[in-house]
Amino acid sequence: MRIFKNPPGFLFLKIIFSVLIIALFLVLPCLAEPAGETDIVIAMGASPVKTDAPSAREAAVAQGLMMAVEKAALQILPVERVTEKFDTLGVLLADHHDEFIQDYKVLKELNDGKTYRVLVQATVLSGKLKQDLGGGGETAQGDNPPAVLFMIAEQPAGASSIHYWWQGGKPIFQPDIATEAMKRVFADSGFSVINEKNIPAGQIEDLQLTGAVTDSQAIAIGKRVKADLIMAGNAVAVEAPSRTGETLLTFKGTVTVRPVFVGTGEALPAIVNSQTALHQDKTAGSRKALSDAGKQAGLAAVPQILAKWKAHGETGGDILINLTGPDILTHLAEFRTALKHIKGVSSHQMLEIGADKAMLKVTFEGTPQALSDALVLESFDSFAINVSEITGNQIHIQLTAQ
Repeated sequence: MRIFKNPPGFLFLKIIFSVLIIALFLVLPCLAEPAGETDIVIAMGASPVKTDAPSAREAAVAQGLMMAVEKAALQILPVERVTEKFDTLGVLLADHHDEFIQDYKVLKELNDGKTYRVLVQATVLSGKLKQDLGGGGETAQGDNPPAVLFMIAEQPAGASSIHYWWQGGKPIFQPDIATEAMKRVFADSGFSVINEKNIPAGQIEDLQLTGAVTDSQAIAIGKRVKADLIMAGNAVAVEAPSRTGETLLTFKGTVTVRPVFVGTGEALPAIVNSQTALHQDKTAGSRKALSDAGKQAGLAAVPQILAKWKAHGETGGDILINLTGPDILTHLAEFRTALKHIKGVSSHQMLEIGADKAMLKVTFEGTPQALSDALVLESFDSFAINVSEITGNQIHIQLTAQ
């Protein structure tokens, strides 16, 4: 009888293989576990029994999960921040609470024929919740956060035309889904979001705007509404071909937006983001795709904008000084002479001039606040200055005769 012995090194390879198998079993649970912090939250949900018990149970569970996410959010954020951001946080938690649930189980349920009640235990993705609620990451700090106005034209799937809030006439109202998602990201990052509903119709009517806003138009609008930044672009959702055997409809939402800095006139490269969503309902699927694309575009835009904003504040550059007051022409020479003597001012240029207003561009090695402080310390013979506002890289000064 022939006996086949293991070749040299076979035993060693067998040991290595066994070790790798054991290591794989140890690592797999870690790989399967979602990254970030999680919290176990217990909450109650209820729903009236209208047609059948299964539907009522499903609605009660959905409410319980939403309550679990809200409880986790209240533990993450201080009360003053919840109060400040209540409008945006309320929409985020109500419409997108399912994004923060890892898993759940129903602990108890009760159906008395009129109301279905459940007690759920949910694993909440608290790490993601902190990030989306502005609890982490870089934010716009300081007493003068950049003020941003959104001018994004939207067209949901199936719509015959694009809509935008600045169009003339009386357009049929349609919600700005992608824009609202971007607004939440910017607000939670510390930006001051301008509410377009507070802008009088006649304030920009003469600019004869279309759905596609140019950089020069964005700058003109920004000056009128005192915005530091204009987010201009469009958001479009289309129904995409469904995959073979797929019963749900497929939707693709694409957001294209470019940040335009009002003070310097600089525009950053356009940010483009596309997201897909599966849904049996065209309206809901379109909204989901647009909302996801808007959110992701906002998350991509914020770091770029903050880096540019911070760099300008630290290294200095061109600062615009807006002067107002009677008989400005008689005071300009004295004001410009004082500018020359301020340390850090390398040059200045007159951009606009009128009977009661003027605009100067000053190249200064410092922040607008530092230049404002230096001007206040200057002594003028024929007039006094009052710094009424500092927005971005612009200083607004009123001159009064004395």
